[in-house]
Amino acid sequence: MNSEKLTQIVLGSFMVVACLTIGWFFMESTKQSAVEEALRKERGATASSSNSAEETDNTKYSVDQASEPYKTISLAEAPAKLKQAGEQVFYIGCRRCGHCLNLEQVMKQFLDKHKTKNANRDLIYKIEAGYSCIPDQKSQDYKGYEQVYQFLVDAGVAETNARKAFGTPHFYLVKNGKIADSLDKYGRSIEGLEKMFTENHYRGF
Repeated sequence: MNSEKLTQIVLGSFMVVACLTIGWFFMESTKQSAVEEALRKERGATASSSNSAEETDNTKYSVDQASEPYKTISLAEAPAKLKQAGEQVFYIGCRRCGHCLNLEQVMKQFLDKHKTKNANRDLIYKIEAGYSCIPDQKSQDYKGYEQVYQFLVDAGVAETNARKAFGTPHFYLVKNGKIADSLDKYGRSIEGLEKMFTENHYRGF
């Protein structure tokens, strides 16, 4: 076999290998693109689902204050209200707290039962802790939140912790700026609310 023919064979073999290699890379690239496209679609669907779920949550936990049987105040308003003279009942609740939602249903049934005593919607003051129970530090509610947290710590009903989280729900009778009674003592039920209000002779009970 002369050198010219050998060169042709080598070049031919090289071309075949080169074509196969290019073909393999092309196929792998196509596969990778398909995988990436599928992942993009999946992420898009997940994000859409997440946004939809968040919208549903926001709708579920939205507050129509005009229809609430109790009076809602913000965390920013709460410290001054807690220190007022006289006696008042305060409920501290968060809109993403399952225990809070259950207690709110009980409260609504209780207040529906005693509509005449709740004509001014101030039989119970709800301190609205928002969606997360801990407001953004840049919000106007945060200072009020810190003061409510300290109020609960000073009363011995919340523990000192780095996050300043006081947990929810809280339901107290406050007299002259001090906690005088707690619903936890009676149970989170219509009967518990009636017993707490009656034993303290609160607002004519």
